[in-house]
Amino acid sequence: MSLIENSTTCLGGLTNNSYMFECEGEQYILRSPGNRTGEYIDRQAEALNAKIAYDCGLGPEVVYCDADSGLMVTRFISGATTPGGDDLKHPAMLRRVVDTIKTLHNKGAVLSGHFDPFKTIERYVTYLKKRGGETPRNFDPALIKAQSIRQALESSQRAPTACHVDMVPENFLDTGERIYLLDWEYAGNGDAFWDLAMLSIEAAFEGDDDKRLLEMYLGEPPRAADAGRLFLYKIVCDLVWTPWAAIQTVNGNRKLDYWSYATERCDRALNMMERAEFEHQLRAVQR
Repeated sequence: MSLIENSTTCLGGLTNNSYMFECEGEQYILRSPGNRTGEYIDRQAEALNAKIAYDCGLGPEVVYCDADSGLMVTRFISGATTPGGDDLKHPAMLRRVVDTIKTLHNKGAVLSGHFDPFKTIERYVTYLKKRGGETPRNFDPALIKAQSIRQALESSQRAPTACHVDMVPENFLDTGERIYLLDWEYAGNGDAFWDLAMLSIEAAFEGDDDKRLLEMYLGEPPRAADAGRLFLYKIVCDLVWTPWAAIQTVNGNRKLDYWSYATERCDRALNMMERAEFEHQLRAVQR
């Protein structure tokens, strides 16, 4: 690229900064990684997975990527909007999002790296301790209680599939004709239900919303084991993002009050495990 024009700051993510710019009449997005993110994110894997996503028609074109620095340039997708959490509760929009997720899961693509949420928790906690940080007070009791979830999920393992992992609404880009998935930093091969749980918890889905999500994804009414798997993974989602958020605190990320974010995630996970239905959902998955 020889000439950059009209550089403007775009809406950034929770950790990175993004800038839109023009070059020779074309628009692009420059992603500049957040402080120290390369210490706990595999940028080599991200580069490969972002290119695989583009090849599958699911991600924007990667024009340039430097895995060492974390800098990435993608082609700007014109006329696209990001749906909000409430938008995803509308059946028509949810159907389009679910179809996009199913395309990813059923494409047969093999991503770089394996995503295991419990090993990810362990890795985040190890990194956090090295940085002199700490987790919220309730995190250790929550993690101990969650070992029953780990056993239930591992005893009913499903074949790994390509997973985006970070299914927050902000990572959907809707052109009206298709939906793109942005931000492949955490992607890897794992349990498809993780992506469904992430979508559910980030869009604030509840009982009827979850049932609709599963019916659309499965193409039939969900079995008790399916509903249970989604419920358990929603708990694990919060447990993964608790130490992640604590890392943001110790690394000086000021985009949010990340300590409150970590505490709220942890408390929500613990509250879900204290609900009367928790044991029922465990048994449903283990059957």
